[in-house]
Amino acid sequence: MRQKILLAKIAGQGNQKTTARLLSFLKRASNDEIEHFLAKLRSSTDFCLLYFCEYLDRWSTSEFAVMLESKAHCFEWSLNSGQVNAYYFYPFEPQQLRDALVPLKKRPNPADETIWLFQILEQCLESWELLVKGDSAVLLVRSSTGPSTLDEELMNSSSCDLF
Repeated sequence: MRQKILLAKIAGQGNQKTTARLLSFLKRASNDEIEHFLAKLRSSTDFCLLYFCEYLDRWSTSEFAVMLESKAHCFEWSLNSGQVNAYYFYPFEPQQLRDALVPLKKRPNPADETIWLFQILEQCLESWELLVKGDSAVLLVRSSTGPSTLDEELMNSSSCDLF
């Protein structure tokens, strides 16, 4: 499945407790509200983002989703742009999430896409951690964008003449 992966770390310190309010919002949000929220998150105008990464993943089978579901609040929406799954880690201890990744990391011959996901997830967990000391939330959003890319499509796109 071709999908977009969005990973964000949001600060939660202060009287407003952004992270707790965001969890409440995710629990009751409509499809339109989620589309608006994702657009705001991408422009980072209303959030104290400590980490943000979004990329197109053309091959992953998303085996990590099963592992993440036991550690996160899980949400699912059917938007005009496709199926969206969100994994919201709040409250959480970064070490608990790192520990949850250990069994997947120890699998023989992990796919490059899985290694990449682990690397950016660890970057996200570590970003500004000494400053926020766990008072933050991590949001991982998977948006389906179509079927997996075939090897032939990849070869064609990498051999195109851009100049």
